[in-house]
Amino acid sequence: MPFYILRFLIIFALWWVALWLALPVEWIQQGSLPSLAMLHVGPPSFAMAFWLFGKRTLRWRKAKVKKRAANADAAVKEGQLAATKAAHQETLDRLRAHVECRAVWAELVRIPDYLAETTERCVLLKLPEELQGSGRETVLTSSLERVFEVALSQCEASVWLPVVIIDGSPIQREWVVRAWHHAVTACGIKQSPQSPDCIILPDSREMVDRIVALFDKDPVLPAVILVGMDSPVADDMAGAEDFGDEANEPGHVVTAMLLNRPGLTAPGNTQNSTLGREDDDPYMPYWERKHKYDDSPQWGRIPPQLRLDFWDIPPLVMLYRSSSVNGLEQKRSSVLTRQIQDVIAKAFIHAGLRDLPLATEEGAKTDAADESELPEFGWLVHNAPPIRLGALFCALRDSGCEIDPFVESVKLEKEHGNVGSAHSVMMLTGALIRAAQLQKPVLIAGFNEDNSLDISLVRPFAKNMPTNTA
Repeated sequence: MPFYILRFLIIFALWWVALWLALPVEWIQQGSLPSLAMLHVGPPSFAMAFWLFGKRTLRWRKAKVKKRAANADAAVKEGQLAATKAAHQETLDRLRAHVECRAVWAELVRIPDYLAETTERCVLLKLPEELQGSGRETVLTSSLERVFEVALSQCEASVWLPVVIIDGSPIQREWVVRAWHHAVTACGIKQSPQSPDCIILPDSREMVDRIVALFDKDPVLPAVILVGMDSPVADDMAGAEDFGDEANEPGHVVTAMLLNRPGLTAPGNTQNSTLGREDDDPYMPYWERKHKYDDSPQWGRIPPQLRLDFWDIPPLVMLYRSSSVNGLEQKRSSVLTRQIQDVIAKAFIHAGLRDLPLATEEGAKTDAADESELPEFGWLVHNAPPIRLGALFCALRDSGCEIDPFVESVKLEKEHGNVGSAHSVMMLTGALIRAAQLQKPVLIAGFNEDNSLDISLVRPFAKNMPTNTA
């Protein structure tokens, strides 16, 4: 304020000096007092007012330009943030893609105590002793027949679903087709395809990831029956009693799982009205029947009159993508523990137990999700060698996963012996059944021969669980 007053006085002084030096004395003497006062005060006041007005106008224009630039920057940043969030959500949807399991049927050489209490939709059969050592074709075919009989008797609609074989061979595909036909006849199913749509699960990644990819590639595939099998016990058993160690005893597993994509909706009223129609020819081929009243592509080949049969079997468990690491540390246990802990953290994100950190424009990531509380875990299924077992449980503890290694975990080979190429499907079978029994999340830790590790999670089904579809 003093600066403005000083400037005003200087302008007045300069104007008065110029006025008295430039104007004739006669003109000043002849003027009236008001005109002289206005002549002395008016011009410098107008000049000062004009200067202040111009300065304020220039300041207003600069502020307006600055605000406009700030708004433009904010809009750009908002657009970048929206794009970042959209990419983040897209990544999260991909990572949390999963499938649902509605039933598990399996036949084992022995049923451990922790799997003894099965439910109607988790059926475990025991391989008859007289079949042991009678050859893989005989043993596996007979087991497949019994497993398919149980499956088709519980859900007749599954006869229309593709049968997907895990790590199978063309000869195993023939066994599956033969056993499927036997089960269809044994169950008295009158309407069925001429032959099952039997395929071998493609790719060579972790099993659950391959299953999710199968549904991703076929957006109209509603469900599949996943079949896995192997039977070292079917070979010559003459020296079986010499194995001694249970982990080295030959095992046997034939399992079938009813898996479907998430987001299936109940059959509508239009579909229900077709149930029991007398004018429908029961022997009409399904491809002709499809054009007649197929109003829901999500159900694939399943005829409308059987969709409720499938829908009446609600989901039990959800299977999520696995997380993996290659090149596990061989010597330093602390480094190995950290590697396993990182894989577990990714598995938690895949299963919706923790959020994926959102990267900011500077490249930093939010870490609020690290403070989220994990649910109580129920079980751990693993095949960890002794040298890595300690690191596994240390990593679980450091990750906030409280599992008693002596009570709430099981090693595959100890309970089921050597199940050959079916070790992955056996681990998944046990995890699914335990998750359904305990109604708690179950961890699967699979150590592979190529020095890699796969960890995946299965969770009991819940309608309002924050997960994404495959």
